[in-house]
Amino acid sequence: MDNKNTNNKNSKTKQNLDDFKEEIKKQGGEIGNTILKFARKTTMLLLILFIVICIILYFYISGGISLYLSKLGDTSILPTNKEFYPYTNVSQSVTPSSENIFTNSKITFPYDAYNSSNYLLNGTRKYKETLQSSFYLIYLIMNYFITIYENMVQFNYAAINLGLYVMHQIQSDTAILLFGPTILTIITFIIGIINPIYFIFNWFASLSTFFEFEKNATQLESNTDFKGIWKSLNIILHMWLVPISIITALIMASIMFVMFFLSTWWTFLVVSIILWMVLFSCYFYAASINGVNVNMITTILGILKYYKFSIMTLISVIILLLSFLNLGIMGFVTCSVILFLTYLGVFNGLGLDMFE
Repeated sequence: MDNKNTNNKNSKTKQNLDDFKEEIKKQGGEIGNTILKFARKTTMLLLILFIVICIILYFYISGGISLYLSKLGDTSILPTNKEFYPYTNVSQSVTPSSENIFTNSKITFPYDAYNSSNYLLNGTRKYKETLQSSFYLIYLIMNYFITIYENMVQFNYAAINLGLYVMHQIQSDTAILLFGPTILTIITFIIGIINPIYFIFNWFASLSTFFEFEKNATQLESNTDFKGIWKSLNIILHMWLVPISIITALIMASIMFVMFFLSTWWTFLVVSIILWMVLFSCYFYAASINGVNVNMITTILGILKYYKFSIMTLISVIILLLSFLNLGIMGFVTCSVILFLTYLGVFNGLGLDMFE
């Protein structure tokens, strides 16, 4: 009887122990699932927050670019006139204008050696000065393509300058920061549509360069490599140069006609490359703010600092909203307390003075 009772007790004790183990295992699984679920939600929250912060920074950076370019558009330093440097060696007098930025600051674009130079035009100007070619026909063809290229560059600078000037008429820097990227996109889109049409027109209109005999004579005689050739050609000018020019002009016109109607994509490719090169070159114009030399990057950093409070306020609101949606009321309360203490400057000693 005693053995039977003992066995029953042992069995019951073992069953209770097994049940206890199962309960512990079940509770451990629930705790693990809770932790895993919390980790997933936190990871998702951080990922969404990172994406949102990148979008906000992109918005302010693109707005800063638009603001910087709008100030540039009110100056006269963009190369919009082919009669002056950097298209030719003829210098022009430009009076720098100062514009308000950051409320009480003044931004100025000086017309100095750096801003007056242009990497898109320096090469063509130097080629026209030296006349590297030693054959009259090659000279005509090179002069023709340089004319097309310079006309396209000049047109794009003029169109961009006009668009930036119109954008500059918006008196509020904050409004330009908000709507500038959209306006700049529209301006670029419109220029991109007009460019192919102007390129085709320019291809045919520039054929006149083949018949500028007086200009060609002046340029060729100024180069020692051409003097002997030009003098011999100049004697039989109407017998020799005119047929060459006519034949070459007809060949160029035929090439455009055939290439455009057989394959139009190359036209859009060429004009798009020129447009983006011209627009990209505008980013490199230097300026000064209150006498301190700046560029686009330092100005954008200044804009981020100037609008720091509004940026952090926007990010804070998004953090609170995301914490409530992903972590519930406790996550919302925790983030609210941390952001409030950060706003009060409690963590300034740790370098977290994000609002100020």
